[in-house]
Amino acid sequence: MSAKLIFSETIDDRHSLINEYLDNVDKESNPILSKNPALLKNEFLDSVYDFLNALEWFSMSCQYGIADEEILYQSLHKTFLSTVWLLYFYIAYQNESNEDKLFTNIIWLFNKWHDRLYNVQQKAQKEQQKIAKKLDNVNRKRIETEKEYNEVHPKVFTGKSLK
Repeated sequence: MSAKLIFSETIDDRHSLINEYLDNVDKESNPILSKNPALLKNEFLDSVYDFLNALEWFSMSCQYGIADEEILYQSLHKTFLSTVWLLYFYIAYQNESNEDKLFTNIIWLFNKWHDRLYNVQQKAQKEQQKIAKKLDNVNRKRIETEKEYNEVHPKVFTGKSLK
């Protein structure tokens, strides 16, 4: 409902939305009560599934080479992966049984990009571990050298030893 109000173009549109959907608009004691929550829920679900269908088309384009998914990965992987995580419930809900094969291209692209991201992160983590070992060795060597430095004192000449 908030999105509908935010994206309404005119004040009159906003007022008609309020009159159509809301029972009680009380600024002091939120929440706003909806006249028809089922209608609002259905409109929301329609928007979610329209968006998932658009993502399915996008993913299909990547899977079948219409779009180059390797190029798209660089600029879209974070947004795509986080969006699919958010909408995973709706994807799973539509695929209740093994016969249901909905949003398979989204799942394919998600798995591909998730694995690629995981591999990049693993490679970076291994590189960090190598550098951490180097740093540890350098620090150990620095501590040893510092000890040597602190053990060096001026030699005091006391003369010849007595016979």
